[in-house]
Amino acid sequence: MSKFTNMLKHRRLQRKMSKADIARELGWTPMYYGRYENGYLIPTKANINKFAVFLNISESELENIINTSSEREEH
Repeated sequence: MSKFTNMLKHRRLQRKMSKADIARELGWTPMYYGRYENGYLIPTKANINKFAVFLNISESELENIINTSSEREEH
């Protein structure tokens, strides 16, 4: 798992919410959100803000985490 997916799961559990709860909060289907938490999707510029707010971090910090994780997976 990447740092990003670990952060998503940790924050969700910390808030005592299900994947469906988070999906509803973000305006997505549970399946769509689950694909992010399970590492099948990487956030695009269009939804970085939603994840940054959910994780309570800046967009630039989140982009750095995602880019660092992606670079490690390529090697």
